[in-house]
Amino acid sequence: MENVARLWIKEGDVIADVTYGRGAFWKRLPEPYAKHDLALDGVDCRDLPYAENTFDCVVIDPPYRPGHGSKGFGENGMAKAYQLGLLDTINDVLDLYRAAIVEARRVLVPGGRLMVKCQDLSYANRLHLVTLDVLRDITENGFELADQFLLVNTPNLSSGAWKRQERARRSHSVLWVALVRRTMSPDTGTGAPADCSHNYLIKMKTSTRGESPLSATAGYASLVVDARVRYWEDAEINGVSDEEGDLIPLKEGDSWKPVIDLAAGRIKDWPADKHADIHFKVCDDGDYWLADSEGKKLAKWRGHYVPDAFLCVGDRGYGDYIIMKVKCDGQIEGWNFPEIDAEEWEILQHNEKLTESLP
Repeated sequence: MENVARLWIKEGDVIADVTYGRGAFWKRLPEPYAKHDLALDGVDCRDLPYAENTFDCVVIDPPYRPGHGSKGFGENGMAKAYQLGLLDTINDVLDLYRAAIVEARRVLVPGGRLMVKCQDLSYANRLHLVTLDVLRDITENGFELADQFLLVNTPNLSSGAWKRQERARRSHSVLWVALVRRTMSPDTGTGAPADCSHNYLIKMKTSTRGESPLSATAGYASLVVDARVRYWEDAEINGVSDEEGDLIPLKEGDSWKPVIDLAAGRIKDWPADKHADIHFKVCDDGDYWLADSEGKKLAKWRGHYVPDAFLCVGDRGYGDYIIMKVKCDGQIEGWNFPEIDAEEWEILQHNEKLTESLP
């Protein structure tokens, strides 16, 4: 923490560590003005007893490991210290981070600093990039990313605790440093712009409904997908593992090519005798278009990573995965019409007249 403090903590800062635990952050530093956690004094990082604009800096480092499936979690010292045994699943952990970040934003002064420590983990037979989830929550709740620190714990990438190891141990955690976003002043032009995230995968999304040519009223009826899938094996068709992608409907060569009705959330031409639990790894090898009711392509997704809002339904794919459950009628479970961000789509040349005529 000394290197972090040298860059991001100023003399005279009013600091709150809201998941203090045993105070590991402050072993070689002056103690923070406020230190709390549930075991220490009953203060919850999601509901702090302070007014708005109180602190210059807030530090968050909650337990990042869910209890379900974790060996010896009940005896884990950190879990006991925070009295957070109810963090049963990965979603519980992410909800904790999100709520703590929102509360930190409330008590920080304009331009104040947020420090959040987190770590990726393997859970339920999948690798979860928790650090990207947390970063997304930071940038979507009033902060701009300022810095990143990699905190190395041990060089040992294997474990003797399990008879069969399937993935490398996470040997490092990440500390994100973010600043409370300043709104651009219309009079002086001072301050940072409202949208200053630099990571294209987690770019802040602003509502465009009724304002952009890429709104739901712009004639965009379907999403046309051409996803070159790297790994098919995590998908199941009618409950059967599809190791080579031989069972999935609408496959052409190495590509999955569904067309999704945006209003209904239904995959067109899906066979009535198949249901699917899809979890494809695609990464940056896909093309995606918005098309009209006749199938004419009107706008193309910028870049080649997966558009999460459309193709990760009820989960997060970080731009790498297509994740959804499809019923026998082609209906995608949990579908909601996605918000369309105009900056993420390129209007095709033949569609320029259409966009010019829209209000």
